[in-house]
Amino acid sequence: MKKESWDSSTEKAKTLMLDDFGTFNEVQEMANPKRTAANRQEAVIILKEIAKKGTLTNKAGFKSRLSGKTIGKIVSNQAINTSFNSKAHYLAAANLD
Repeated sequence: MKKESWDSSTEKAKTLMLDDFGTFNEVQEMANPKRTAANRQEAVIILKEIAKKGTLTNKAGFKSRLSGKTIGKIVSNQAINTSFNSKAHYLAAANLD
């Protein structure tokens, strides 16, 4: 299957290093959860607030935008069922930015 130009995230992820995200201390700070979500409803509310911020850019230069459709996919039953832990999934979703 041929990859589209927009579908290069998997290959890019293979080249990422810790330094791409900042110093060790900066990465540790980024890894600390800023928000909590224990269930789908809480995660959706928080994701909608994150989406209101507009385009998000991380230290590696990746830009993203959350749409309602994307939020739905993040907290879908399929995503939750393939996650190793639903509570960890909601926590990660709440701290997506």
